[in-house]
Amino acid sequence: MRHIFKTLLTSLIIALLLPVSMLANFPSRDTIKIMTGDKQILIIKESKENQKQALKGGITDFKQKIQQTQKQIDSLQIVLNKLQAQLDTTSNSENRQKIENKIAEIKTNIALKKEFIDALKKGIEDINHELADMEKDSLKNNHEQKLKKFKQYKNKFVKKNFNSHWGGFEIGLNTLLLPNYKFINNTNSPLAPNLGSSLTFNFNFMEVNFKITKFWGLTSGFGLQFHHLTYSDFPVFDSNNYQLFLDSMLSQNNNIGQLKKVKLKYMNFIIPLLTEIQFDSKGNFYISAGGYVGIRTCQRIKYYYNINGKNSNIKIDLDNMFNPITYGLSAKLGLKDLEFFADYSLVPLFKNPNNPELYPIDFGIRCSF
Repeated sequence: MRHIFKTLLTSLIIALLLPVSMLANFPSRDTIKIMTGDKQILIIKESKENQKQALKGGITDFKQKIQQTQKQIDSLQIVLNKLQAQLDTTSNSENRQKIENKIAEIKTNIALKKEFIDALKKGIEDINHELADMEKDSLKNNHEQKLKKFKQYKNKFVKKNFNSHWGGFEIGLNTLLLPNYKFINNTNSPLAPNLGSSLTFNFNFMEVNFKITKFWGLTSGFGLQFHHLTYSDFPVFDSNNYQLFLDSMLSQNNNIGQLKKVKLKYMNFIIPLLTEIQFDSKGNFYISAGGYVGIRTCQRIKYYYNINGKNSNIKIDLDNMFNPITYGLSAKLGLKDLEFFADYSLVPLFKNPNNPELYPIDFGIRCSF
């Protein structure tokens, strides 16, 4: 009876210890093994930093082995040189045979040690590749974590931010105002442009919003305004000081040809500061007002002629005709996808004080994006 009990107890202990023994000897999926020559590096993947330290330690160990082996090769090379010199001075065939055997043995040993150095260098290269892959994985994980946090931030906060209606494309009409805030026309000034063909094209390509309340905020950004003032006739001007001669109009029949039209062109680069109020949760109905500052550039006058039945034009770049700095007022009224805008410059168009005091104004519609 006691023998049977002892046998059962032994079987039970073996049954309990066998799985533990198998698990202890079974290679973990969370390990990295690097085998190079007689060197094995086992990295437990619990910490990226521990893995890197172990790999760097392996590189240090391999470099030490390379130095030690190279010293052995240098020592063997000295012995080899001595044997080679001894062989050259030995005439006895038996002695020569012994020396040649030693030389062959040393050369084989040197070759094996060089192969060992090559294997160690290959091991260092493999470890460096592993470190590089780990660094890439680390950067990728960091990027993914940052992207995940950004998406969480965006989903949590950005949807609640104020979204204005500055960015987009605007098209409208361009004309001028007199100092008394009256629109220019053919009766009060010879510089009245053709309103139907004097166009402005505005491209608002950057938008920055500042939330005050859910339905009220500030907006800024950058914009380009392309202005065209079209005339059937245009005063002569002095190209030296850009002074207009209003009493000397170009003739329809001059020595160049028949004048069809004249265009004054310039571009504004502006930075706005607007306040916008939205009257519904989706921002479909809103009003916006404020000001802008900018720079006038790309100034040009273009004459269109008909010469012997053929269309031709003359372009004259104007470097100093217009005031280079501009600032003014801007207003917008939007209803769903339709918006009306108006911009009024508080700076006169012409720089020369002898020219008429005229203020650009443009108005039109806008397409948002």
